[in-house]
Amino acid sequence: SNIDDLPFDSDLFMSVLLPPIIFDAALSVSKTQFKRRRTAIACFAILGTMVSTAITGAVVYYSSQYAEESLPALDSLVFGALISSIDPVAILSILSSLGLTQADTVFILVLGESLLNDGVAVTVFKTLVEHFDGKTNDGSTSVSEILGTIADFVINMVGSVAVALICGILA
Repeated sequence: SNIDDLPFDSDLFMSVLLPPIIFDAALSVSKTQFKRRRTAIACFAILGTMVSTAITGAVVYYSSQYAEESLPALDSLVFGALISSIDPVAILSILSSLGLTQADTVFILVLGESLLNDGVAVTVFKTLVEHFDGKTNDGSTSVSEILGTIADFVINMVGSVAVALICGILA
């Protein structure tokens, strides 16, 4: 039996396996410290992930122009979204070894940003993949496609926040 023969269901991963991991991390965060620094955390998570996706996508796109076969801009952005979410375990471990706790600003910023940026990165990735036109390989992307992708991202993000707020209020 080869590992390549094992099926991987991304919907199962996104819907069943990933939420408990994020939920566990959300339970362990200091709610007081998170609320106090929520604006900075949201800026780092949302803007940071978007900027990271755009910069990585641009670097991949323009670097590929020097290759024999260049990548379309949308493919480059999908790659940027895929790797823009960071795993802060090493950073938090180093901060903990230095004696920092959730009461310290840098610790709560890293922890809080890591909780939110996973959701932002997944939303950006799924939005870009849904808008990826696999029929053409010429790399062209129209302004209406870009605006439609941005609109879908905003709708998904606002809808997710609304559902979370409603669930939080009802709990």
